[in-house]
Amino acid sequence: MPTIRLPENPSLEHLKSQAKLVRDLIRAGDQGGLSMVDEFHPRLDAADLSDERRAGFKTTDAQLIIACLYQFDSWPKLRDHIVVVTTHSFTPNAERSDELIEGASFVQAACLDYSEAGPSPADRIAEAHRMLAADPSLATGSVEALATVGDHDALASLLDADPDATNKISGPNQWPPLLYATYSRISTTNPSWSAVETVRVLLDRGADPNAGFLWRGLVPPFTALTGAFGGGESHQARRIERLAIARLLLDAEADPNDGQLLYNNGIGGQNHDDPSHLQLLVEYGLGSQRNGPWYQRLGGQLREPSELLYDELEAAAKRNRPEIMRYLISLGLELNRPVGRSQQTPVRIAAAEGHQSILDVLAEAGIDATLTPTEQALQHTRTNSTDELAKLLDEYPELLDGLRREHPGLCKNVAAGQGTMLELLISLGFDINDRSDSKAALHHAAEADDVDRAKMLVSNRADPNLIDTHIKAAPWGWANYFGNQATADYLFPLTNHDHVLPAITVGHNGIERVLATPELVERSLDEIHRQNRPVLVTLKASRVSLTIGLGHPKYSVALYLDAEQTPWHARQSGVAAESALTFTDGVTTREFVETAAVTIEHARTIARDFVARPTVKPAATTWIKEGLD
Repeated sequence: MPTIRLPENPSLEHLKSQAKLVRDLIRAGDQGGLSMVDEFHPRLDAADLSDERRAGFKTTDAQLIIACLYQFDSWPKLRDHIVVVTTHSFTPNAERSDELIEGASFVQAACLDYSEAGPSPADRIAEAHRMLAADPSLATGSVEALATVGDHDALASLLDADPDATNKISGPNQWPPLLYATYSRISTTNPSWSAVETVRVLLDRGADPNAGFLWRGLVPPFTALTGAFGGGESHQARRIERLAIARLLLDAEADPNDGQLLYNNGIGGQNHDDPSHLQLLVEYGLGSQRNGPWYQRLGGQLREPSELLYDELEAAAKRNRPEIMRYLISLGLELNRPVGRSQQTPVRIAAAEGHQSILDVLAEAGIDATLTPTEQALQHTRTNSTDELAKLLDEYPELLDGLRREHPGLCKNVAAGQGTMLELLISLGFDINDRSDSKAALHHAAEADDVDRAKMLVSNRADPNLIDTHIKAAPWGWANYFGNQATADYLFPLTNHDHVLPAITVGHNGIERVLATPELVERSLDEIHRQNRPVLVTLKASRVSLTIGLGHPKYSVALYLDAEQTPWHARQSGVAAESALTFTDGVTTREFVETAAVTIEHARTIARDFVARPTVKPAATTWIKEGLD
C-alpha cells in the first residue's frame, strides 16, 4: 500500500479511530493489519512479533503506522499538523450547510473562493457587479466590503479609527481584509477606488502579507499572493493589476515560494505562455530557502523551494509553453534531470505530448531532442502519418509489442477524419474498446462532443454500450452528462438504455445543466439552495418534470407534473410553513400553500427517487393533487 495524502478537512478523532482499528486488526492477527506493520512501522516487522506482543499491540505503535501512512514521521507531527489545519482551514460558503451571513452575498460573489459548487466564477463576479450597480450602498457596509471594492480612502479612515480591524477576521469568508482585497475581482470606473492602493493602505497599517488559508484543509495554502494572481481550475479570473499588487506584497516580505500560486498559473488552470509571474517571483527569491510563516507551520508538507522552479519546467513542457521554457532555461536550471510529478525529463515530457516547439527550444539549449522510436510512433498517430508509422514498425520489429504493452489505448489518439490510421492500429492489434484509463475511445469522443470522431469509431466497431470503469456509464451517458447534444443525439439510438444513466436537466433562472447521477442532482440542488434566494428549480426528464422551490431558510416544496400534466404537491408529515411560500424561476411565479412545504432534506430524497425512476411519480413522499388537501 503506497502512502497517501490526508483527506479534506482531516479530523484528529477520525485518525485516532483509524489507529484503533489498525491496532485491533493487528491484535486479531489480520494479515492486512500485519502488512501495515511491515510497510509503515519504521522499527517493527510483523514476522518478529511474538503472539504476546501482537495480542498487546500498542495504540502508540498503531498511531505511528497511521502517521507514516499519511507521510508524517511521527504521530505528534501529524497531530500538530491537524491543529494547524483546524486553525487555518477554509471551506467556501457555497459548500457549507450553515446559512449565509445576512447581507454578505455581494462580498462572497465578488471574491474568488475556488468553490466547486454554485455558479461559475465568471457568473458569480458578473452577479456581484449587477448587485453593486443596483445598490451602491453594498460597497460601504463593512471593512470587507470596502476592501472588496477598493475604496481605499474610506478603508484608511476606518482602520485609523480601529487599528485592530487591519488583521481582524470578518465577513462571509472569515478572512482578514487583505484577502478580500486580493481575491476580489470587482472592476470599476470609480476614480476613487483602486485595488492597488487598497492593498497599500492595508500593508502600511500592518496587514500580514502572508495571510492565507488552507482550502478545505489541504496544502499548499492559498495566500494573498495566490489571490492576486488568480488562475487555477474552473477558469478563475486573473487580476489585471496582479503584478503591481504582488510587488507590494513581496516588498512587505510575502514569501515568493508560493506553491498554490505556481500551480494555478502552471500545471493547473488556464493555459498561457506569459512568464511575468515567474520573473517577479524569482526577483524576490523564488526557489531559495526563505523559511516563511507557512513553511514554519507546515514543514515537510510543503514542496521544497528548490524544487518549485523544476516543477515549472514540467508545466512548460507538458502544456506547450515555449516562452516560459526559454525563461526557465535562462535561469540555468538543470535540464537533464527528472522534474515535477511525472519525474521525467523535460524533453521526454514534451516528446510524449508531441510538443515540437518545446523540443526545438530544448534543442537550442543543447539538449538532445531526438525522439525515441516509441515517441516517433506516438507522433505519427497524432499526425495521421500511416506510411511513416508502418516504416517505423518495419525498422524496429520489437517496437509493436512495446507499444501494445505500454500504450494499449492508442486508438484514443486518433482524431476525426483519420480513419486510415484507425484501421491500421486495429489491424496491428490495438483494441478500439480499451479502457486502460477508465474509458474507451468512444467515451473520449462523447466527452469532447466530437460527433464525426464518434461515427468513425462506431463504423470501426467501437462498442456504444461499453460501460466505463469510473462513473459506470455508456458513451451516451458521458455525452449527456457534459451536455453535448450532437453526440448524445447520435449515440442515443445505438445505446442499450438498460445501462445508461437517465437524462436529467436541472434548470433555474434561465440556466440549465445536464446531470446524470442522483449524487450530482443532489449536489446541484444544494448549490442552488445555498444561494439563499427563493427560486423554482425544475428537474426535466423525457416525459415528466419535478419542480422544487429552493432557497427558503427552512423549507422546500415539490410540485410534480405527471405524464398527463396533472400537478401534485408533496406532503411531509408534521411539516407546514407559517404562511404560503412563493418562488420564481424568473418567468413563472408559483405560490404553494403552507401544507405543501417539505424540508430540503426531504426534497433531496424526492429528487433522488425521481432521478432513479423519472417516468413514474416518486415514491419517496406522499403526493396530493394540487388544489386538494
